[in-house]
Amino acid sequence: MAFLVLEVRGIKSAIRTLGILGRKFDDLREPFDEIAEDVGKTGARAFEVQGPGWAPLSPAYVQRKTMGDRILVRSGRLRDLMSSPRGYDVTRDKRNLKIRLTDPIAIIHQTGLGVPVRPIIRATKRDRTRWTGIVRRWMVAEAREVGVRIGFRSL
Repeated sequence: MAFLVLEVRGIKSAIRTLGILGRKFDDLREPFDEIAEDVGKTGARAFEVQGPGWAPLSPAYVQRKTMGDRILVRSGRLRDLMSSPRGYDVTRDKRNLKIRLTDPIAIIHQTGLGVPVRPIIRATKRDRTRWTGIVRRWMVAEAREVGVRIGFRSL
């Protein structure tokens, strides 16, 4: 957990500044767009490192594969799709961001419907920290535009 540190001089200035920042921080679409873009990079990384946590292929299936022993790569279509924004349905408004896989094969592997679970998108602690950093950097930049210096400290 973190809290916002705001430096202002005088109560009137504090109230005015909080009002300005409240209006600015009420619309998170800009950092949400950056986070959505990052999710595609997360999908690409999953294919590069084969997971984390992807179940290995069975030896019999490895022998039948024509594209080597890479997990979830038969033709490369799924890997290419999940490494780009086309593989995701992004819904966002001022305060909410929802990212869903769009490809039926990706959904099957993400959820393990009849196959071993091999999540293409997994919100790891590292991912959540990176996404929180995106929002924090945006907040700092927005505050700087109105002449306010803010910082974040962990509790």
